[in-house]
Amino acid sequence: MNNLAPQAPAVLKPLDPALSPQVRTWASELRTIWAASGMSINRFAHLHPVDKGTLSRYLNGRRVPRDHWFLDKLLAVQAEQGKEVSQEVREHLTRLQLEALQVAHPQEYRVRLVSDELELAVVGQREAERYARSLEEQLADRNHRLEELTDQHGRLRAAWDADRAATQAHKNRLDTEIADLTRHLDQARQRSTHAEQRCRNLEDLLDRLDTPPASAPDFIQGIPLTGPDVVAQALEFLWNIGAGTQVAALAERAAAEFPLTDPVAVARVLDSLIGVGAGAQVVVLAERTAEVPLTDPAAVLQLLPSLRDAGACTEAAALAERTAAEVPLTDPAALVRLLKFLLGFGTGVHGRVLAERVETSFPLADPADVAGLLVSLQDTGADANVVALAERAATDAPLTDPYNVAKLLKSLRAIGAGAQAAVLAERVATDAPLTNHYGVGRMLESLRVVGAGAQATALTERVATEFPLRDPAAVGRTLDLLLGFSCDAQAMALAKRAAAGAPLSDPAAVAQLLDSLRAMGADTEVRLLNEREGQFRRSQGHTRARARP
Repeated sequence: MNNLAPQAPAVLKPLDPALSPQVRTWASELRTIWAASGMSINRFAHLHPVDKGTLSRYLNGRRVPRDHWFLDKLLAVQAEQGKEVSQEVREHLTRLQLEALQVAHPQEYRVRLVSDELELAVVGQREAERYARSLEEQLADRNHRLEELTDQHGRLRAAWDADRAATQAHKNRLDTEIADLTRHLDQARQRSTHAEQRCRNLEDLLDRLDTPPASAPDFIQGIPLTGPDVVAQALEFLWNIGAGTQVAALAERAAAEFPLTDPVAVARVLDSLIGVGAGAQVVVLAERTAEVPLTDPAAVLQLLPSLRDAGACTEAAALAERTAAEVPLTDPAALVRLLKFLLGFGTGVHGRVLAERVETSFPLADPADVAGLLVSLQDTGADANVVALAERAATDAPLTDPYNVAKLLKSLRAIGAGAQAAVLAERVATDAPLTNHYGVGRMLESLRVVGAGAQATALTERVATEFPLRDPAAVGRTLDLLLGFSCDAQAMALAKRAAAGAPLSDPAAVAQLLDSLRAMGADTEVRLLNEREGQFRRSQGHTRARARP
């Protein structure tokens, strides 16, 4: 008869009453499982590496199995028969086995505990190795994809930079052409307007000449004094046709009634009166210039030479005195031209008055205007006033516009105001706002040009510790800028700040910052920023998932 043939399970002997309670409880539960499996001792011994005597001792409670394989095998047989136990039952049986083993075989119990720990450790090690291999594969995949994206980004960026440069150059050319065409169009329109007005004026004169009034004054009263061109053209036309009486009448009326609101228009009429030899009327109009408004230094500058050329020296001196004391200090270029004229007019006293006003009162709101004024003032010979204005600008000019501050620094150096340039350089190093990398670059370049190396270094250290991190792309460009100025230590300090604190909401801006960090070899900062960005993206994904209905 085949020994593997199914046999009825043998009846087990009753458990020895002398068994400990833990062993008795375990053996009872083990017998229940054994009976449920339907296995005989002989059959189980043939199928598994265990002898019949050991099996008998297990089932009679004279021996408690140290390992868990016996219990696992019995439960597996039950599961094959469709009688699988729950995890709670499995854990209960394991606990009973360990309690029995601890009482019956203390040394083997300790070995079992260590074996279980070792088994768990081995499983954990294998799981960790499997997980590590999975991560290595994912990391290799991500690195490969990153290399591909970086290469693609580099190609796209290079192409974009080249295209942007070409586009910008084309745009600049078009802007220049548009500006030139606009200027020429404005000039053409002005010429057309003037020509049309001249035609109307001449037509009006012809109409009046075709129907002579009773007297010359009546004729002249009909000519409107709407502008200097009307008066000049009428005087010129009447003079050319020999209408002396009408010329005298119109000159008298213009001298007495022409509006004084525009010094340039007054100068034009004054020149026209000189041109037709109306000396008496020149005197009358010159005396009226005491009431000319002084709102525009460039306009006043056109009237002063006309008075001088007309021989109205007293009136010219009076206007020069008023101008020096009252003209607004708003147009640097016009002020310089006016100052040159006044310094060369008479004794030059009025020029010195204006120079002192410029020194103490010229507004410093626009450092670029101050820069141009300083250079131009130097050509007038007003050296003391130049120095005083330079001192005021160095200490009080606003630092909000780095481009204009850079112009002022260079102008101070150009006029030999080294001490004042040093004062301004110190202010720039400590107080200039760090709003963008373009401005920082302009200020650094100007500080180095004027020889303020220490101040340039101080500014780069401020950039390293204070440059705002709100725009990662701008931070990346600032890193490139610092490296371009060989400020490696400051660039690394800024890189550490950016890697730890730059906002991550704009992926494109973060990518530009990463490019700059890689270019400078800041590998640690690249890893840190990548880790932060990954955590941020994952958190954003979780947030969106929770937000879904």
